[in-house]
Amino acid sequence: MKRLNTPRFAQILNWLEGKLPEEEMQSVTEALAATDKATQADLEWLRMFLLTSKEVRLASPPAKVKEISKHRFAEYATTYRPLGFIQHCQAMLTFDSRGQVAAAGLRSASTESLQQQLIYSTEIAEVVMNVQWLPQDKRFNLIGQVFPLADIPPAAFSIQILQNSVEVGITTADELGEFIFEGLARGEYEMILCVDQIELLIPSFHIQP
Repeated sequence: MKRLNTPRFAQILNWLEGKLPEEEMQSVTEALAATDKATQADLEWLRMFLLTSKEVRLASPPAKVKEISKHRFAEYATTYRPLGFIQHCQAMLTFDSRGQVAAAGLRSASTESLQQQLIYSTEIAEVVMNVQWLPQDKRFNLIGQVFPLADIPPAAFSIQILQNSVEVGITTADELGEFIFEGLARGEYEMILCVDQIELLIPSFHIQP
């Protein structure tokens, strides 16, 4: 006697819905008739499920429920941060050679040519900025260095300096984390350091003779 192969699940669904060709319908009917009681019970459950799903129609939710759902989704959208979303960190001024802010025991410079030294800290990196006044040009050079506190290579940082929200210059750090912006005019500046999906913001700082 020829043994009938057990039909695949997709075949069974199509058989229940009458979508198979006549010859295949007959073949599946014979195969299912030879199955055990457990399979027959499962088959009956599936038949009832399909029948019920065709008869039941879900009503649209009330307008109030829709409005609550939209409100909750809006709250979720403003707080959820998907993978790849840029993380923003604001740096804190921890040292100013002019004595505006103090934090003992941090790096310092002892070069007489330095006009001012600023040190900013975040949980990602420490940034040292040395501002040099050029009397002959009436301009400034800003020489900086990034000291990563996490396992990030210094050369991975790109640095942007802005004045009045307008980019003045952009550069990248070298292998030692050093960077420079030359010929800056006096005034208020901001700096953004980027690495991977992280932005470190150094808020408004003033350079002057």
